[in-house]
Amino acid sequence: MNRVQPWQDLILEPPTVLGVDEFNENHLTIRLWIKTKPLKQWDVAREYRRRLKNAFDREGISNPLPHRTIQIESASELSNLNGRK
Repeated sequence: MNRVQPWQDLILEPPTVLGVDEFNENHLTIRLWIKTKPLKQWDVAREYRRRLKNAFDREGISNPLPHRTIQIESASELSNLNGRK
């Protein structure tokens, strides 16, 4: 059985991409509508997000979570961070 077919049967119309809703250093929100059979919107949404995550992983697109880098210049700075003087 084709893995795509069960999901195609739940989607009533081609998805409509409304555009970028928000774009900042932490995330990007792209709004779209997918018209589904009654009460199937959650199943379709979960499958859509799973496929989107897999596509991002294949393309090397990382999750836009905030990243922090801490650079310690000397052992005395490390001691100060640990509460020792």
